[in-house]
Amino acid sequence: MVDAHESESVHSWKRERNFEGPVEDRLAIRELMDSYADSITRRNVHLWASCWSQEGRWAPYEKTYLGLHEIVSHLVHIMKHSKGIKGSNTRLFLQFPGSIKVSGDSGAGWAYTSELLVDDNNMTYHLNGMYSDQYVREDGRWVFAERVFRKLHIDRPY
Repeated sequence: MVDAHESESVHSWKRERNFEGPVEDRLAIRELMDSYADSITRRNVHLWASCWSQEGRWAPYEKTYLGLHEIVSHLVHIMKHSKGIKGSNTRLFLQFPGSIKVSGDSGAGWAYTSELLVDDNNMTYHLNGMYSDQYVREDGRWVFAERVFRKLHIDRPY
């Protein structure tokens, strides 16, 4: 038999959700995430750039890139010169939201990522991570205002 206190806790857990706000906005943000992932897999810089705010902030690791020009310039650089994440060895980038909360023209949430990489010896490995995100509606569409990446696991370092 569950006492009254435990019963209330169970019922409050049932109400807890990581998704809040109008469903059409949350769907648009999910499509933003999907476009971002597709752009990395297909190495489509123009699509990737369209996912960002003009004043965006991207922190893929220790360094932070500010503004659309700096963000895109860094991606182009690593795609040309890097063998690691989002560089020439990325074969597949997937992500899915763990939370999307929207209020008006801004929102926040997080997304889990899974990346398949292949090294110069054709050995595959996986990187799993998490982006902490801020979203903003600009010119009627949702874009990333901020993405801060944290590595959760990699099955072999590169």
